[in-house]
Amino acid sequence: MSGGTVKDCTNRAGIQTGIENQPGVATGGIAGKAAGGTITGCVNTGNLAAVSTYEGYARPMGGIAGSVTDATVSLCRSEGSVTALLAGGIAGQTEGSSTTVERCASLGPVYGSMSGSVAGGIVSNLAGGKIEDCYTAGTVGVTKDGGKYAGGIAGSMTAGEIRRCYAIGTVSGNSVGGGIVGLADGSSLVISNVAALNPSVSDGYTNSYIGLWKGNAPSGSAVYTWDGMTVSYRGGEGEPISFQPADKETIWKPAFWSGEAGFDLNTVWEIPADPQSGAVFLPILRGMDGQDGSLPLHLQGYLRDETTVSLTLLADNSTTIPYTGGERTA
Repeated sequence: MSGGTVKDCTNRAGIQTGIENQPGVATGGIAGKAAGGTITGCVNTGNLAAVSTYEGYARPMGGIAGSVTDATVSLCRSEGSVTALLAGGIAGQTEGSSTTVERCASLGPVYGSMSGSVAGGIVSNLAGGKIEDCYTAGTVGVTKDGGKYAGGIAGSMTAGEIRRCYAIGTVSGNSVGGGIVGLADGSSLVISNVAALNPSVSDGYTNSYIGLWKGNAPSGSAVYTWDGMTVSYRGGEGEPISFQPADKETIWKPAFWSGEAGFDLNTVWEIPADPQSGAVFLPILRGMDGQDGSLPLHLQGYLRDETTVSLTLLADNSTTIPYTGGERTA
């Protein structure tokens, strides 16, 4: 699409693109390429997969749009799996300073399936624009056979901003991984008001960069994680793990999300309530169906004191390091 608006559309079909060792195309559950215009209120429940196995031929793939340039994707939800070289739960790649991905939820798994792959819960490759008020609930990972970066919100980030987002799925990078961002490499990046609530972040190679909220990035502001996450990596040159820990007495309270985390619980987000059961919920987006905000199992156990808190160094002699919060250099 080039301009215009795509509104309130649903895709339920599985999509498979590409021919092995042949040029691929940008692919999305709703639009392949959005250059200008707006995609709003759309849902994808189909599983998407790219067949091309050679990284020089593959193209970005996203649950809603493959490539987004100076366009807006808003109030969209993807539940299907995305498997590709540049795999994003909502968009495969974003470019352009006016690009915005906002108020979106990715609930399905995202997987970088080939050599050189990058996977992000919302966007695979954030090369411009903003990701605001989004969350991911699915697992994010890349193949150990040559895959590169994985992040709960963005797999790689070379320009742009990430604000008011959270991730609750497992992240498995290869050379770089992070609970919010995998590789972040830029001079004017903004990462603010985010929460990494992933059960674990891991990678597979020596001298890789692994962080609770970032793999390799400049410091952000108002960056939180729960203090029960497990981080596993190989090698002895890990980046400092910097964040502000939020414990079990904090992460489920509306005052934390509207206060320290800076989420707008009046017009953008809401926290469901069930007074009869006393159940605890996470924020969900207003104006979007298909969400319930239920705590994932790892946070349910955490609230019942059933979680082991550790930072693990995977080496010839595996070592478990008790983790107590704050900044730690591995």
